[in-house]
Amino acid sequence: MNAPRIDPTNRASLDERFDVASAAAQAERENRPRHLVLLATVLFAASLIFLSVEASERGAARRQLKSRVVEAERIETMAMEIKRLDDQLAQNAAGSGVGVPMPDVLSRLENFASEAGMRDPLSHRRGPGRNEGGATLYTYPYELRDPSLEHVMTWLQKSVDGIPGLEVQSIRIRPEIASWSVNVTLSRWERSQ
Repeated sequence: MNAPRIDPTNRASLDERFDVASAAAQAERENRPRHLVLLATVLFAASLIFLSVEASERGAARRQLKSRVVEAERIETMAMEIKRLDDQLAQNAAGSGVGVPMPDVLSRLENFASEAGMRDPLSHRRGPGRNEGGATLYTYPYELRDPSLEHVMTWLQKSVDGIPGLEVQSIRIRPEIASWSVNVTLSRWERSQ
């Protein structure tokens, strides 16, 4: 195809057309709202940053709330346990004797040993007390030798049943040639006076 021929006399009008087109392009660029697009982009980026910061703070607040709920549940459980122990202590103080100081524990242990049929009398022993929060833990360590393990076990059962709050803390049993060697430690909590 043949391109249209430009008339040289018409050349001034082409320059004018170019100037007009150039001025129109310049006006279009000036009228285009770039600053609004740039402002919208900056606002969008700022809102994304704000959203991520708030999401992070929300996550931290949820974790803190969860730990506080767990802590509150633990405190509630402990409060219920303390109430139960207080009720039990009040009930025990009313009649069972648990925690009540007993100066005759050693003589009772000796009586139970003779009732159980143990061959040798007990040597009176009481370990030093360990104070903890308004109560004292007394220990009663014994090294026993008896030909019948049944007598030792009967003594232990009678002692635990007959003395309120008495517990077997540790026991070690070894057979010997003609007897049984038993190392036992009894313990009892008593309220401090």
